[in-house]
Amino acid sequence: DIKQKDIDDVFEKLSAEISQLREVAFKYIEDLAYAGDPKSQYFLGNLYHFGDKNYHYVKSNPDKAAYWWNESASQGYINAYNNLGIAYKNGVGVKVDMYKAVKYLKMGAEAGEDYAQSNYGDLFLEGVKVRNGSHKETVKSSNYSYPGGVKIRQYYDDNLMEFVYVYQITVDDYKTLVPKDIEKAKYWWKKAAAQGNESAKNRLQKVYE
Repeated sequence: DIKQKDIDDVFEKLSAEISQLREVAFKYIEDLAYAGDPKSQYFLGNLYHFGDKNYHYVKSNPDKAAYWWNESASQGYINAYNNLGIAYKNGVGVKVDMYKAVKYLKMGAEAGEDYAQSNYGDLFLEGVKVRNGSHKETVKSSNYSYPGGVKIRQYYDDNLMEFVYVYQITVDDYKTLVPKDIEKAKYWWKKAAAQGNESAKNRLQKVYE
């Protein structure tokens, strides 16, 4: 989940300060973001993410959203870790990269950000594995052809009274980034729920039902 409440809160304050002109508020945040303010960079990324459906004066742009979250996260702004992690997990404005997704969600969770804690806990529910190369194996089959395999030899088995075919196949290797561990999932959900995170509360409720 990507947090929207922060945007609404800041715009409520800024709109009051800048004569209710939200377009002016957007320009104000944009200027601060370009000037290097990490909080404004985070908000600007959120605005580009939610865009049209919530803010008619901002056109949705996932590439810009991910860019500004990255700028903010690179300066250590905690809330940006969650959004950038979700971006890499789901391919929002960037290519899916589970290494980076886990990295940023873990950073956010350990820093105490409740959305990151909830989302990081989700990773432990099923675990996270990524393809990490491949290796060759040989398999035997009584079938003349084997899906995805290259036949390297054959022989007649007197006991089976049939031909046996030997194939070489390519098997993918996987690296575990996050183990499947329901206790760790609950650990992080509890931390998020203690901060009032509704998603984490719902996840815990389903686990204990």
